[in-house]
Amino acid sequence: MNCPKCNKDIMSMSAHYCSTTPKTEGSGASPCSRSFRAGDTVHHAPSGEDWLLATDEENGKVQACGWPESIAEAKDCQLLEPASDSERLDMLKTWAAEGKGYEHERDSRTRAARRQLSSENDQIRP
Repeated sequence: MNCPKCNKDIMSMSAHYCSTTPKTEGSGASPCSRSFRAGDTVHHAPSGEDWLLATDEENGKVQACGWPESIAEAKDCQLLEPASDSERLDMLKTWAAEGKGYEHERDSRTRAARRQLSSENDQIRP
């Protein structure tokens, strides 16, 4: 599965920072009130890693791209680079895609992305 921003294989890496966005020392934003969203780049303090998020924050948890599946407390993360609305939708659609095999279907990020897209579509309908 490839990152919709930079086309790198996001399943084969332990953490993914999209190189299309320049990373500078100390570039982290202060904690904000908005929930994290798919496509956001965050710093996960306990691991010291920067993560590209696969799905929107749910129940105070975030899920990173890469392997193995990484689920963490949102409170342990700091926003580095917010995703645009189109980047968010691209990321959710990437994870929600069908026909990528048994392991993809079993992945919690696949189920979360489908649930989040479905919920969003339900809110848009009259």
